[in-house]
Amino acid sequence: MSTLLDIYTPFNLKCNNKIPALYLYFFLISATLLTTSSLTFKILDLSVLHFFDLKLRH
Repeated sequence: MSTLLDIYTPFNLKCNNKIPALYLYFFLISATLLTTSSLTFKILDLSVLHFFDLKLRH
């Protein structure tokens, strides 16, 4: 994350506008959302598998 900011900071200073920064923040937010959603899906998958496993054993 720090490397991305380091890359974007001089670019922002050259362009002298805030549009690239907005793109960067949007990218960071979307990446965070993607990782969290995939983690929740993994947790849901595990819980569903566990539930079915318990059902089959009984």
